Amino acid sequence: MLKAKKPIRFGDQTYLVGQVIPEEVINPTRVKDLITYGLIAETTEGSEQSGSQKTSTAGIKKERIIKKIYSPEKLSSLKKEELIKIAQENQIATDGLTVKELINAIKDSSDDIQNG
Repeated sequence: MLKAKKPIRFGDQTYLVGQVIPEEVINPTRVKDLITYGLIAETTEGSEQSGSQKTSTAGIKKERIIKKIYSPEKLSSLKKEELIKIAQENQIATDGLTVKELINAIKDSSDDIQNG
């Protein structure tokens, strides 16, 4: 089951924080990126599916352990190569991300750990 972590729109429907998003409205190739960007989260809460019946997105989100919490100022001062290394160490997808997107993905992951 997927839930909105931030307000997000698919087609003509807006999903608010905490609302369940039907998996059929999201392009399956984008689910991993949307999770990485902190827009949606995968949850088993209220799911009636057993482990073997879960959809193909079930294993996409992995538990991430942020080895070090970085401030936005610190992240902004790093080079793209350094940001990619930090992201990869923390199992954050880096393919095609800009510096700003890398900083946001790392920051969002840090926020998830701090608030989790």
